Formats: sequence, C-alpha cells, structure tokens
Amino acid sequence: MAVAEAVLQNHRWDSKATDVIKLLQMNSSEDRIVSSKEKWKESAKYWQELINDRIVSTENRLNELFGPNWLQRWLQWSYRSDDQLINVNIKNELDLLIANSQNQNQNGLKPVLDAEDILMVKKRLRSNKIEVTDDDIQTIWSELFKHYFLNKLMSKAENCEKLYAHHMYKLDSDISCDDVVFFYRIRHILQASSRALRQQTTNIEIQRLNRELKEILDDFNQDYQQKSTLLVGKRVELAEELKRVRRIQEKLEEFIAALNQEK
Repeated sequence: MAVAEAVLQNHRWDSKATDVIKLLQMNSSEDRIVSSKEKWKESAKYWQELINDRIVSTENRLNELFGPNWLQRWLQWSYRSDDQLINVNIKNELDLLIANSQNQNQNGLKPVLDAEDILMVKKRLRSNKIEVTDDDIQTIWSELFKHYFLNKLMSKAENCEKLYAHHMYKLDSDISCDDVVFFYRIRHILQASSRALRQQTTNIEIQRLNRELKEILDDFNQDYQQKSTLLVGKRVELAEELKRVRRIQEKLEEFIAALNQEK
C-alpha cells in the first residue's frame, strides 16, 4: 500500500500528452458535419438514450407523487396515501388544463403556471372540498410539464434520426436537428479522447510507472528504518526469527568445526 501511494503521489502525467488530447478535443468540437449516415443514426440513438433516462426518472417521480395505479392496487393490494390522493386530484385538474391548451392550438405548455391558472385549479378543487397550496399545484405541474417536454423531445429525436439527407444536403425541414450534430460532436470528443488516453497509457505511462516503481522499491530497500516500518506482521517476525536462528546455527557449526580442528 505504501509503495502504491508513493507511486501515485510521485507520478505526473506527461504534459505533452495532455496538450495532444486538448488539441484532439478542440478539433473534434469544431467538426460540424456528420460524416456518414451510420454516425448520424448513432448520435441520434445516443440522444434518445439520454432522453429516455430522464423520462424513466420523471416517471418514477410521478409514481411517487400519485401512488399505484388501479392495476397495481388490484394485483398488489396496495393503496394510495392521503397526499397521493390529493395529488391525483390536482393532476386531473391539470390534465383538463393541458387538454384545453392543446385544443386552442397554443404553442406548447408553459413551464410555470400563471396565477390565473392556479386560482382556477384551486377553485375547482375547493368545490370538491380539497384544499391545496400554490406550491402543491406547481410541484405537480413541474413534473407533468417535464414529462410532456421529454416525450415531445423524444418524438423530435426519433424524427431527426431519419433526416440525415436534410443535414448532408442542407435541405429545408420543419424540424431542427442541430441537437444530433451536438451529440455527434460530444461522442466524437469522447471517442478521440479515450483512444488517445488508451494509447498514452499502454505505450508510455505504464513504462514510466514501472521505472518509477523500481526506483521507489530501490529507495525502500536501502532505507532500513523504512523497511522495518513497512514490513510488519507475524509472518515477517517469524521470518526474522528464523533468520536469526539460522545465523546462530551457522556460528555453532563454525565453532564445532574449529574445536574439531584443534583436537
């Protein structure tokens, strides 16, 4: 452990290699043309995977807020808490608000509800003898809006996956797929960096570590106090004891041989 700590403390990454990696990252970040349809699809899939992770996280949060659905309640004999029942009522009112907004062909949903919308939701809930705060409504709305936004973004990502020709030949499209190019650049940066790091590690850094390790072991070997500090334990003590016994035995054999010669 002490040797490993000493190696890690003394080892410094080659500064030239760091400059090379920075240069590769800069060149990759400036690449604004996706070179092939396959790479375009890979980048679009990567974007979709990131969106899906956020969708799953949001749905888990919604499940916490609203509790088990009717099928889960029937199969698992589970129930909604009082807070979850209130949240479900808030959600039902907000669903009506979303439906009205879409029927009026408004441009998407607002991330934060207006005071008028909150007042209308509270008024409807109060008619059902349910009292809630503005924060309660905004909390539910925030998660619903996030879920709506992520699903809309997923639909866009899936459509962009099919529009490589529009990107390559700069054709007009109702959908902007700049995000695919962005994630292509991100993946290109990560791939170039990982290749450079792997080559630097296997070709140079391992050899440098081996040399530094040998130097540290030589230093430890020459420092008796350091060795006695590091080499402790029953096995070490037993080995030292055996070494002393062996020396005593050798001295006795030499003494007996000397006596025999005198006779």
